[in-house]
Formats: sequence, C-alpha cells, structure tokens
Amino acid sequence: MKYSGVSADNIATGSGTKYLGEALYVGADATESKNDSSDYFSSTVSEREKTREEAIALLEETISDAKLSKEQKTAAVDALAEISDDKTKEAAIESLIKAKGFEKVAVILGDDNVSVVVATDHELLDSESMQITDAVLSQVDVELENIKIIKLKLLN
Repeated sequence: MKYSGVSADNIATGSGTKYLGEALYVGADATESKNDSSDYFSSTVSEREKTREEAIALLEETISDAKLSKEQKTAAVDALAEISDDKTKEAAIESLIKAKGFEKVAVILGDDNVSVVVATDHELLDSESMQITDAVLSQVDVELENIKIIKLKLLN
C-alpha cells in the first residue's frame, strides 16, 4: 500500500498523488511538540463545536420563525438531524481509533470526505492506516480516496 507524502501546500490545492481505493496519507511535515499537539487537538475540537453550535442556533431560529414555510422549516429540521448524526459519527470514529492505541485524534466529516488527524511519534504503519480507514468506513459511507489521514508527529 502506498501513501502520498504531500506537503501542506498540496493539501490546500488538492494536488498530490492519489491511488484509487486507498486512503491518502497526508502531513509528513506536520511536526508539533507534545504541548502544541494537545493545543492543536483541543482547539480543533473546540472550533468544530463552536461552528456547529452557531449553525444549530441559526437552524433553531429558522425553525421557530413563524414567517417561514413548512418546507423551509422541514429543511432546517433535516439539517439539525444531519449535524447531530455527524457529531455521533465523529465521536464513534474517534473512539474506535483511540481504542487502537492512538491517544490523540480528531475527525472532521465533510460532505463527501473525512479527515483524520492522529498524533504519533512514529511513521504510521500500513496496518495502522488500515485500522484508521476501517474505523472511518464502519461509520460513514465515503469513497476510500476521500479519506485523508494526517499524522501530527510528536517530538519526544
């Protein structure tokens, strides 16, 4: 199994090597100290929750707005359900990956992709990448090429 060692610039532009049917391993240059990685994970999760809470507040306003049509309110309820479903799936994936021995992990679900950031002090083994991929696929229906595993290297 091959993974691409693409740079942060390639991640932003979407370029880099992809292999059909395989997860894309990203972030070979992502190096943080142990304290910085803790900050990274807590700020990532905090930012994810803040963004969701803002979306939930707007959707709840929409649902309670008497001027809106039933269809608009139904769409808002559906969007709320999707947010809740995504939160549940992300938490389940993070728990599964932690059970495989990764202490720090953050999962971000997109519309048709999943990014998984794991902290480790070593290069990911193919077996570890497959375990992460399996955890993702057990919870979401996404194409393998749309799973990005980003390694945040811990310095000892």
